[in-house]
Amino acid sequence: MLTSAEKIEQQILHPAAYKISDIKVLKAWGQIPKNNQIGPTCGIYALDAAMQIQGRDIAPRKKESHRPYSAPGEVSLLKGAKLEGLTKVGEIGRAQDLATLAACFGVGVRIERFGSEGELWSIILRAVAGNHALVLPYSCTSDDGSPAWSRTSTGFAHWCLLFGYVAFFYKEPLKHVFLTTYGTYHEVSPYQLFKSNQRIQDWPRQKWVKVILWCKAPGLESPWFIWKADWRSESTLLDGIKMTAKSTGPGWGFGIGNKQQVLHKFVDPPKPMNVSISDDALAKLVMKSVDLEEIKYTETLCGQCVVV
Repeated sequence: MLTSAEKIEQQILHPAAYKISDIKVLKAWGQIPKNNQIGPTCGIYALDAAMQIQGRDIAPRKKESHRPYSAPGEVSLLKGAKLEGLTKVGEIGRAQDLATLAACFGVGVRIERFGSEGELWSIILRAVAGNHALVLPYSCTSDDGSPAWSRTSTGFAHWCLLFGYVAFFYKEPLKHVFLTTYGTYHEVSPYQLFKSNQRIQDWPRQKWVKVILWCKAPGLESPWFIWKADWRSESTLLDGIKMTAKSTGPGWGFGIGNKQQVLHKFVDPPKPMNVSISDDALAKLVMKSVDLEEIKYTETLCGQCVVV
């Protein structure tokens, strides 16, 4: 279930009020860890969040090199991953690749393997007790990071940061773990986490494209500005853009263009939403494209996690 940093802090401060028998939460710089990726970089950002718990602040991307604890001029995690040939657009498809990336920056990690909920729970207890977070791959259902653990749920492979656990003294013992990804926080059972890891599917060979997304704040005179340069799967590009357009906040504008200007406005209040764009017009707005190799995630991610 979704939770918040504020509620986790309250659980730490007032365990009796929540019927908590044991709680252990790791922090970075005295705060609940943050993990909010930009682009297809979930593994890199989760590793960044775990390294911050260890007192290492290495910018995940060059644009974030201004962070207060980062060393001036240090190569970003994304740049390091590209230099090592571990990624093309930010994706990390192997637990071993994440460990290799950490080693490039002098951070020692270990890959743990598990075949049951009990084994995963034991790894979590040992790691957190030793002040180590877990970067864990799993199948998630949407961009809020909810685990796709049930047989009826569908999801996609994703990385999260696991930074603590909590146990309750209800009529029957209950235990949960704390996760963060996409800027959200989750409190889930080890069972759900284990099942969502086991439901990871292999990654087929596919083509990804980079587009420039624009937006504008509410108000007729508000200027359009670049929201982000975004990597997306070519096969689902249009559907993804339509979904973003439909979820645009009230009064906000959303469009696509180049680095100089917005060229197609999907949402431009007070005009009606217009999500129609031809394949040819959309293709002309692609800035870059890459072919991503097939990876058998069932072999490289299932039953594995990285302890940082």
